[in-house]
Amino acid sequence: MSREEISWRVKQAARIQRDRLTVRLRRPRWDRRDLPDVLAPEVVDPVVHTHLERRDWRAAHRSLARAFRARPRRFVLDPTTAPELRREILDRWPDAPADASERGERVLAGRYDVFGYRDLSFNGANSRVDWHLDPVHDRRAPRRFWADVPYLDPRSGDHKIIWELNRHQHWLALGRALWLTRDRRFGWAMVSQLEDWLEQNPPLVGINWASALELGFRSLSWVWGLHFLLADTDIAAAGPSQTPWLLDLLLGLDRQLELLEENLSYYFSPNTHLTGEALALYVTGLAVPELRASRRRAETGRRILLHEISRQIGADGGHVERSTHYHRYTLDFYLLALLTAERARDTEGIARFTDAVTRLADFARAMADDDGRMPLIGDDDGGMLWPIAGRAANDVRDSLALAAVVLGRPELSPWGVPEEVFWIAGRAAIDQERVIETSRPGVPPPQSATFADTGYVIVRDGAGSHLVFDTGPHGFLNGGHAHADALAITLAVNGRPLLVDPGTSTYTMDRSLRDRLRSSASHNTLTLDGRSACTPAGPFHWRSHANAQLGAVRHNPAFDWSEGMHDGFGSERHRRTVFRAPAGGWLIVDEVLGRGRHAADVHWHFDPSWIISSDSPDVLRASLVDTASSASVLGAPTVWIVHDGARSRLFHGDEDTGLGWIAPVYGTLMPTWTARVSRTATAPFSIVTWVAASPVAPALTRLQPEVDGGGAAAVAVRIAQHDFTWTTVLRPGEPPARETRGARVGGYHTNARLLHYGVRDDRLVSLTLCDATHALALRDDWLSVAAEETVADLHVECGGGRIDVWASQRVPRLRLQGALVTNASVIRLNGRELPPAPRERADSVVVTPSQFGQPGRITPCVASPASQI
Repeated sequence: MSREEISWRVKQAARIQRDRLTVRLRRPRWDRRDLPDVLAPEVVDPVVHTHLERRDWRAAHRSLARAFRARPRRFVLDPTTAPELRREILDRWPDAPADASERGERVLAGRYDVFGYRDLSFNGANSRVDWHLDPVHDRRAPRRFWADVPYLDPRSGDHKIIWELNRHQHWLALGRALWLTRDRRFGWAMVSQLEDWLEQNPPLVGINWASALELGFRSLSWVWGLHFLLADTDIAAAGPSQTPWLLDLLLGLDRQLELLEENLSYYFSPNTHLTGEALALYVTGLAVPELRASRRRAETGRRILLHEISRQIGADGGHVERSTHYHRYTLDFYLLALLTAERARDTEGIARFTDAVTRLADFARAMADDDGRMPLIGDDDGGMLWPIAGRAANDVRDSLALAAVVLGRPELSPWGVPEEVFWIAGRAAIDQERVIETSRPGVPPPQSATFADTGYVIVRDGAGSHLVFDTGPHGFLNGGHAHADALAITLAVNGRPLLVDPGTSTYTMDRSLRDRLRSSASHNTLTLDGRSACTPAGPFHWRSHANAQLGAVRHNPAFDWSEGMHDGFGSERHRRTVFRAPAGGWLIVDEVLGRGRHAADVHWHFDPSWIISSDSPDVLRASLVDTASSASVLGAPTVWIVHDGARSRLFHGDEDTGLGWIAPVYGTLMPTWTARVSRTATAPFSIVTWVAASPVAPALTRLQPEVDGGGAAAVAVRIAQHDFTWTTVLRPGEPPARETRGARVGGYHTNARLLHYGVRDDRLVSLTLCDATHALALRDDWLSVAAEETVADLHVECGGGRIDVWASQRVPRLRLQGALVTNASVIRLNGRELPPAPRERADSVVVTPSQFGQPGRITPCVASPASQI
């Protein structure tokens, strides 16, 4: 530890011991007489202090409420806009009041949906909410000094369940119901819960004081509740029969923020814990200047938030914890920070937070599929910053729409502006909605992209398919929220999630389940000799970890190819190549590098919406079903998983192996299908998998290429489907600089790291290559390609008298040769037609870099295989 950390920890320990002794010697209690010391004399009207000195609590409450309602607003929710906001929401979503009322009534009835648990009751024996209860496991956390509460001990219950209710984020649902229905019962429910919580949670006692982050989340909810309640004159006035709730809220808010300040997660969990705590200080400090310590707290929170931008957000915009869930948290944190800075007219904060939000939003948009849902990579705890209208935690459309509004970037929200954004952005959402709606038809679809800093390769095909390939480091610091998912993929096909990460389910209640769902076997990757690539050491630590590294990547308008390797198996290495073929389909090659005999298993975990069957030992069929009725979905494509493993086995909710399970949300565990493909051989060896949607099953054949001069081994495979065949040759692990030495397979000799060609009725229809100087056809009626320098990526489609050439990078001087050139009436280069010119030979044409157009998403030729499937 550094001197700074030692000093900070010593001071923290001293404060904790001081408070521990105080709690033992004097029973903690809330006392409104402390308010004069809590309120800022330069902000609060002296008449309020007069009422407090006289202990006229209701008069003090009314004076404070009037001042709150009259002063300029510094929080995102403005009580003065309640009528306008209600009108705008009703105009767009007429059913919103009924939905809000239904959600609010469930809270009034004491029924809560928490994570994956539905309809929970937290009521104790006296029918009041027991704020220390875990009703799922029927356990209560002990009511002792906060630092002595063993909240990670399962005997105290699942702290996540207890804390989720105590975040009071259901107040946002109550506030929505209050404003949309004007039914004051929803507002008084917040007041009642406030008073009840204070009674059951005296200062510094119990599990709800044990986490600085939880103090921060609850403080933010109270600020939301404060502004919801101030919009109603009757509730704000707190008549003679009502409690002076505003005084109690300010007193409780100040004490919680004081403890948060003293125990910021500088060294305990310096990740989203720290930024969440800083956000609470920044937002509450600016939103409630009536508290004496607000200015200091706002400055502290702002300083931390600015500092953590470079520490927690990668250069590519991804969050360093390698968890999509915590990335979404971070995006929301900085969106709220930006909106707060705009309210405060903080020029520097606006600029820095805008940069953070821009990068975080770009990453989230790339990670999200076409329905706006993020794959469950890494831990997910099911929580959210603003659960207003019941959106799922992995649905980031509201976050991206809010980013689109505040950044003025409609392309981030092709789905439009959902209701949540109106509550958070107010007038800005109303003003920007028309711009976003107008821009939607012209918004280009997101493209494939590589985020090299965090290590994710994201691949799209323009038809709704979406693949994420993890080629990055294990995780941040101790990897607390990372999984053993090196080189794992997730895949949606035609907009339907197919291969998925099984999620988290639990943190501390079931250690074996926690370790199992974090293991390599629970991810779409490879295990070796039954070993996971990383070994856990407790719920948030690792004894060993695997760091993956991206070896190569190319994104062409027609295809994507990437290659990565990790070191999690000691002297052996796992290398994976992922190739999106131009005509549809995904080729995945898993290699075991090293020496000796080893057993390799590749696991594929399927979304529960698919039924998996095995038509033959090397063919798996995935059929889409309606999860509600279990009936097949009419018209849905069949997806085939074809492999060359020696054996395969299917699992569905298997208790013995722990395979065939998924946790879509924290707190759930449900059966699904898992396939395990196995091979035992002497390294080096490989397993090849082909995934494609097709009416009929494809056939996979391994080929033996001839490598010049005994060079490095190549992997070659042929896929037959309908009347098409595709041949692929890979040279994994080779550098991009090419030598003349190459390989021969099928109809080509090439020195490419990747060669892929398609044939129909013995006619060449497409040719794809990466990092090559030549691909020489061994037949005169096919196409040869030769270049003066290495070509990074190239895709050629032939048919109907046309040749289309697509490249994403600068192409050197290039020669196309063969009978296809002779017969071509049109040659196009990235969509730009090559003008007629004299040729040295009728079957040959030379193209130069300046003749290429700008790369873009391709429209396949009529004769392309993609148009036939």
